[in-house]
Amino acid sequence: MFTAARIARIALVAALLGGVALALAPVGYRLGWWELHFAFYYGLGGALIASCAALILALGAVIIAARSTERRGLPVALPNSAPSSRNESPRAP
Repeated sequence: MFTAARIARIALVAALLGGVALALAPVGYRLGWWELHFAFYYGLGGALIASCAALILALGAVIIAARSTERRGLPVALPNSAPSSRNESPRAP
């Protein structure tokens, strides 16, 4: 069974792959590695599909973490909601 933390990590990998494809599509065309059609159709299209898959997986991870009784995966799915382990006091300007 997939936990929210595992799904969130898979979403992170999908988002990173989408970013790499988005970065390599125009670079590969400019360096002559592939034609313009390939760069637009496969490079940018693949980046779009990977990014949409990452979005759907991340939303699914948030929903699973919010509905489960044990909320260990919620800080992984929502990084800003994790409690701080350090005792930080606000600094005066």
